[in-house]
Amino acid sequence: MVFHSFDFLLFLPAVLAICFLMPKRFQNVWLLAASLLFYGSGGVKYLPFLLMAVVISYFCALACEKYPHRKKAALLVWTVLGLGLLFSMKYLSFAFSLVTRALGYMGIVVETPSFSVFLPIGISFYTFSTIGYLMDVYRGKIKAERNFIDYALFVTFFPYVLAGPIERADHILPQLKKPVVFRFDRVREGAYRMLWGYFLKLVAAERLGIFVDRVYGEYHAYTGAHLLTAAVLFAFQLYADFAGYSEIAIGAAKMLGIDVVQNFKAPYFARSVSEFFKRWHISLNRWFVDYLYIPLGGNRKGKWRKYLNVLVTFTFSGLWHGSSLSFVFWGGLNGLYMILGDMTHKGRNKLKEKWSVKTDCFSYRLWQMLFTFGAVDFAWLFFRANSLRDAVGIIHKILFSFQPESFINRSLLTMGMDLYDWMLMGIVFLIWLTVDILREKMNLYEELKKQNLLFRYLVFLAGFFGILVFGVYGPDFSTGSFLYFQF
Repeated sequence: MVFHSFDFLLFLPAVLAICFLMPKRFQNVWLLAASLLFYGSGGVKYLPFLLMAVVISYFCALACEKYPHRKKAALLVWTVLGLGLLFSMKYLSFAFSLVTRALGYMGIVVETPSFSVFLPIGISFYTFSTIGYLMDVYRGKIKAERNFIDYALFVTFFPYVLAGPIERADHILPQLKKPVVFRFDRVREGAYRMLWGYFLKLVAAERLGIFVDRVYGEYHAYTGAHLLTAAVLFAFQLYADFAGYSEIAIGAAKMLGIDVVQNFKAPYFARSVSEFFKRWHISLNRWFVDYLYIPLGGNRKGKWRKYLNVLVTFTFSGLWHGSSLSFVFWGGLNGLYMILGDMTHKGRNKLKEKWSVKTDCFSYRLWQMLFTFGAVDFAWLFFRANSLRDAVGIIHKILFSFQPESFINRSLLTMGMDLYDWMLMGIVFLIWLTVDILREKMNLYEELKKQNLLFRYLVFLAGFFGILVFGVYGPDFSTGSFLYFQF
């Protein structure tokens, strides 16, 4: 069951209605059962891994508090086991391929063993969530949760169990202690957020994906201009897809009285790569800072150690996204951006002073945003390409087979998006840009609440029917799951 399925549109109202009518002492039991049903609908065979993560991390946290002289051992039990399971299911084949490739360069021919290990849905997300919880208990930041039902619900809560945001126990558990009561304002706000999420996913991401998938899938057949267009559109496809998922998750949780962390904040308005990663997939990047970068030493052990820690953190972030050298390269490249930005910061400021560059004007801010987008989008090329070799091939074609006439010879209208689609996407981008600008300046929902009732409902109905009319559907739509499900 996924958020954009008909099943979920029946599931969510049923969960809400029963929960609102149920006594408080049974509400979390019901939500836990509903969350397990939601997760198990994607494959019952995946449930034991989720339940194992819940049970082992729960008892390890209790052991951390009860046996403080052995709390490191308690921490390591689930950390090693959880990461070990994640590695064996997601990266073992990749690791063997690297070893056999290295041996091949040495003249030693070894066949890569074949593996048929399945990957449980959401394992990267709930493994990180439970390890983060254990780390917080180990550090004394929070107390271990005694109520097993509440803790299990924190890990398995259906709005974020499949693809995040990666939540923290100190943020969610106190909210789970409160009774779930029907509040129209929360249901209404949740509905608006879900509507925006569906708009991003069904109208923007799915339509852009038609073009992007075709060009990246057969990049040899297209010119550099086509490939550059696909590279730019993928940046917005990924944003619309994952931000759309996060908005639906936040909205569904909001209806139940749970405030889930904001995962995106207009990332392409960022004026540096450092700022970009404070706006993009916020929960994951904060996780890596708190549980990897800082334990490695952060910026406390000198400049060069700081740069090494940054590079290691971003490389692991790339590896978390997928078992491919292209993902590792993507992470390492972003780490390199961060290092170069820090190394050249003082020099750039001196040049701006020497040349009297105005930095408090729109043109300078726009230049920073465009430059940052260019750097980020170049890295996205490695993220999207099917392999590192394909990424290099795409870059080569962009540089040496550009053919600018491809922009005006109507060939862009033959790759899954016709003139109607391009015109529609122009309108979508204007709406999208307007919403992101308004969100930067104000609490958009609070401002909407201040408007007249007729205006509010016209906005909602326009969005609802806009999705019905312009959303991408069809017999093959089930294949278009949210992109981050694969991670």
